[in-house]
Amino acid sequence: MENKQMPPNIKIWHLGLGFANTNVIYTLIKSGVIEQLRGTTKTLEQLSSECKLNSNILFRILRFAIAIDLIALNNNGWAFL
Repeated sequence: MENKQMPPNIKIWHLGLGFANTNVIYTLIKSGVIEQLRGTTKTLEQLSSECKLNSNILFRILRFAIAIDLIALNNNGWAFL
C-alpha cells in the first residue's frame, strides 16, 4: 500500500512509530549504551551501572530496541546487533 493511499489514522501511527524509533536510537547512543555493547554482551546491571541509568527505564528502552531489531537479548545478556 502506497503512503498516499493509507488512511489518515495509519499515517499518524507510522509517524508516531518513526518518532519513537528515532528517540530510542538517540537515547541509546547519547547515554553510551551502544558504545558499551560494541563487540560484547553485558547484563542489565552492568549497563545501568556503567551508563549511570535507572535499570527499570533502561530495561524498557532495551525491550523497544529488540522490537526494532537493534539489540538482542541472549543467555549472556544484551548485545548490539
